Amino acid sequence: MKNSGYIQANTMGKLHDAREASLSPLDRGFLYGDAIYEVWRTYDSVLFAMEAHWERLIRSALGIGMAMPLTADSIMPEIRKTVKAWRSNTGMDSEVYVRLQISRGAGEIGLNPTYSESPNWVILVKALHDLSPEALDRGYSVGISRSVRRNPRWALSPELKTGNYLNNIMGFADGLERGRDEVLMLNGEGLITEGTTRNIWLVLEDRVAGPRQEDGILGGVTRGLLLRHAGEFSDLPFTEEPLHEAMLSKAREVFFSSTTQDIQPVACVDNLSFKTGPATITRSIKNCFRRWISEYNRTHSHWKVDA
Repeated sequence: MKNSGYIQANTMGKLHDAREASLSPLDRGFLYGDAIYEVWRTYDSVLFAMEAHWERLIRSALGIGMAMPLTADSIMPEIRKTVKAWRSNTGMDSEVYVRLQISRGAGEIGLNPTYSESPNWVILVKALHDLSPEALDRGYSVGISRSVRRNPRWALSPELKTGNYLNNIMGFADGLERGRDEVLMLNGEGLITEGTTRNIWLVLEDRVAGPRQEDGILGGVTRGLLLRHAGEFSDLPFTEEPLHEAMLSKAREVFFSSTTQDIQPVACVDNLSFKTGPATITRSIKNCFRRWISEYNRTHSHWKVDA
């Protein structure tokens, strides 16, 4: 029987059900969120944008002063081993979600990072489900968080993909209380930054605008591809600029971008509604992005997870 909810884990080379404990309670990732991570998804069994994600993982490690114990080439056999075990345990041949988390390691209790003995790593693999046709047509219901703001770059930079995710969790909880699917978080100056796990874009009359890196956002991999290859996805240019709340009322459409679900339409932000569905710029961008991915896969088969 297929078990679509099963999550396969690989802790330091040992395969196991993710529900089983595998790390010491003294691991600093558990105690303090002293860890970094990256998430990939597959298209036709190829890890999407492996290199860009790995480069961001290295930047995150440098940002918190952690030594990287792995290389992209050294972890690929372990990822393949984990995917193979997941397929064996579930009987599924779907696309997969792959998460790699690296903690500073275990050691004596205390904030001093030198207490850690050596880094630990864990790979998690689960089924990847794209948005359904109904969800694509409907779009996300979004609210602006009024009780939680994005943590500033000078405190804990949102550019670092770390195990410390409490700011995002509190923002998401604010949206849940109001019946929203997602929230937009403002920075200390009141500018729109991003969703809790997604980058935001406004389709304006003459451009597609997203927040600037310096406004306090994670440098999303899909976001970066949209900026670098904009001409392949839309006739409108993609820009980075300060996004004020008032700009939402001028947007024709709004969408999110992320690794796991690429382009995702937004139906509303608080009391503002936006066009969604097949005959939209957002859907056209999504379709073009998927075609771009097909081309990408042809030249990146070395990142295939199924040997």
